[in-house]
Amino acid sequence: MTGEFPESLNTYCMMCHRHYFRTIFLQKKTIELRTAVDLLKSLLDFLISQRDLFDDYETKANEKTDTQYSDENQRERKRKRHHDVGSAEEVVLRGKEKLKVDTYLPVLDMLCTELSRRLEAYREINDLFGFLTDFSTKSDAEIRQACTKFKDHYFEDIEPEFIDEMVQ
Repeated sequence: MTGEFPESLNTYCMMCHRHYFRTIFLQKKTIELRTAVDLLKSLLDFLISQRDLFDDYETKANEKTDTQYSDENQRERKRKRHHDVGSAEEVVLRGKEKLKVDTYLPVLDMLCTELSRRLEAYREINDLFGFLTDFSTKSDAEIRQACTKFKDHYFEDIEPEFIDEMVQ
């Protein structure tokens, strides 16, 4: 290599770099809920946008290497059909399509699914507790509304005068 960083590796490193710093930031003990929600949403949007970029990554990787998919030169195997199986042709994925369908998309989809699940949990917590960190930016009416929601959710634990105390 002549000191040149391959574009596909550069793009991959950029993805890892973004993910790494968001992860580090999300693990801070002092992170605010709203910031965590925003970071998770941003990361989810980024991962979703990567779903359509497989062809770009594959093209860039092929420009830098002189390799082929190992299954492209294999003969197609004939499968014995049983009498109860219809006459539809079996779909056989090879090379690029196999990598995309069997690896790239499932990994991204799993990441997005798990990230969405965590994002929803953070949103729910932020909806209930977020008002506790931003009194200075909220009006009395907004504080009352947030406190009412909080009180309704924790009705057995919160005293009736809670809302008035929070607005003072």
